[in-house]
Amino acid sequence: MLKIIKSPWENTFVELLGKARINVYLASPFIKEQTAQLIVENSGSEMDLRYINSFKLSNFHRGASDLEALRILGVHRFKQKSVHNLHAKFFIFDNSAIITSGNLTPGGLRNNLEYGLLVGGNTAREIKSDYLRIFDNPEYPEITHDIIKKAEDILR
Repeated sequence: MLKIIKSPWENTFVELLGKARINVYLASPFIKEQTAQLIVENSGSEMDLRYINSFKLSNFHRGASDLEALRILGVHRFKQKSVHNLHAKFFIFDNSAIITSGNLTPGGLRNNLEYGLLVGGNTAREIKSDYLRIFDNPEYPEITHDIIKKAEDILR
C-alpha cells in the first residue's frame, strides 16, 4: 500500500487512530494541547501507546509545543521519550505508517501545506522496527510527570 497524504490530513490521522488495535507510535518534534486531546479521544487505551518528542525548553517557551500536551498523553498511558535531535515526523498505527512533513499541531494537521505518504507492508514494518530501536535506546530519556513539572517551574 502506498497513498499520498495531502493537507489537510487530520481526518486520515483520526481514522487511523480509531482503527488501531495493537499500537500507536507517534514521533513529532512538536505537539500542541489540542492535538493531544484529539489523539486521546480517538485512540484506545488497551494497546501500546508511545510518543517521541524533541523536549527542549525553547520549544515550549516559544509556543511550538505545549507541556500540557505531554501531560495529557502521559495521563492516558502513553510512554514518552525525548530525542533532542528529532526532526522527522512519522506515525505508526498497527501495520500502517505515515511519514509526513506535518507536526502534531493544528497547523501540521489542518492549516499548513503538508505532504506525506501512507505506507503498509514491509515498509511499515521497517518503520516500526526503526521507531522501536530509537524508543528503546537508553540514551534518550523518558518524559515523566516530574520532568514536565520541572520544565513548568523553569518556564514560569
